Amino acid sequence: MDACGAYTHLATPKRTGGDPLRLAFCWAHGRRKLVKAKPKKGSSIVDEALVRIAALYKIEDQIRGLDPDQRRAVRQNQSRPLVDAFFTWLAAQAARVSRKSELGEAMAYRSSSPCAGLSS
Repeated sequence: MDACGAYTHLATPKRTGGDPLRLAFCWAHGRRKLVKAKPKKGSSIVDEALVRIAALYKIEDQIRGLDPDQRRAVRQNQSRPLVDAFFTWLAAQAARVSRKSELGEAMAYRSSSPCAGLSS
């Protein structure tokens, strides 16, 4: 589930009607925020992040149309290591960027959910 403001109440411990949901934070929204935050002079951080996200999109293109169990298996085997490496890399880059900058905010959005994009 995307972390759209309309859904955040479903992730709180006080949620009625079931256990709190885990928000996924959409890769497309995170990517868009990074592109928007890219300084006019360029950014090696944004460029590298986009390459890493593109690798995940490529896997999604390859599994489109497969049944949910097959998609989940591929995501766990192929995407999960890329996602884990992405978040490790992103955490290291965050130390180089002001949290108050547009890029810092975009990175914070993307780093909010290391499980993003791995559901079926």
